Amino acid sequence: MSDLHFFNEKKLKKDKLGFYIAFAVCIIAIGAAAWITYGSVMNYIKPANVPKTSSSDNVQSKLVNTPVSGIIVTPTDTTYPDPTVPPSQSNTLVTTNASTATGIEASTNPSTSPNANTTNNEVSSLIYPIKNGTVLKAFSGDTLVYNKTFNDWEAHTGTDFNAAKDTEVKAMADGKVVSIYKDSLLGETIEINHGNGIIAYYSGLLTDTLVSKGDSVKQGDTIGKVGTVPSESSDASHVHVAVKQNGKWVDLMQLVNSNN
Repeated sequence: MSDLHFFNEKKLKKDKLGFYIAFAVCIIAIGAAAWITYGSVMNYIKPANVPKTSSSDNVQSKLVNTPVSGIIVTPTDTTYPDPTVPPSQSNTLVTTNASTATGIEASTNPSTSPNANTTNNEVSSLIYPIKNGTVLKAFSGDTLVYNKTFNDWEAHTGTDFNAAKDTEVKAMADGKVVSIYKDSLLGETIEINHGNGIIAYYSGLLTDTLVSKGDSVKQGDTIGKVGTVPSESSDASHVHVAVKQNGKWVDLMQLVNSNN
């Protein structure tokens, strides 16, 4: 009986030992499989032979390989035209601040200038703005003329009448004062609507004008006195008068009564 009990106990110990050995083998196998799998995954997702670059290297590379644009080259010297020689169309020096509202107009393409139309559409004749006045500088239309004050060439879309300072300036026809203002290039200016599509700009006056906005004037009324034309200050004293007919600059001398 005791021998049988001893035999059974020994067999039980053997069975337990076998169980633990089998369990340990399984654990080792699982660990080995996990390690192999982990290594395979890491080798798969790891980039091969990628050189390390710093952010500064990337920036420098972009700066080196990016084309530079937006550089404006400005000539260091300007050649002015000879005042005695009319400029060619390819070498014309003009002002960039010319007034297009009151009769001075710079142009690099005279053929497209609106001043070409100077026809008289049956309007009433005008009188000279200066009594017994003489023309200092005529209307030039599309032709560029030399401006001594700016040392450049420009279209002269008004007419300059010789007159000493304080000389009375007359309304060339009946009309209504539309506006009185100071032009940066032409000085104190009176704008008068003379009807029949004619608007006249009397510029280079003294600031103490003798009319006000909205006043009606008669032909020959004194509207102001001769002052200074800033953009033509190098010329002799004069008044600058420009005329628009139906929205286009015209030569006022074509509208002036020949008996003046």
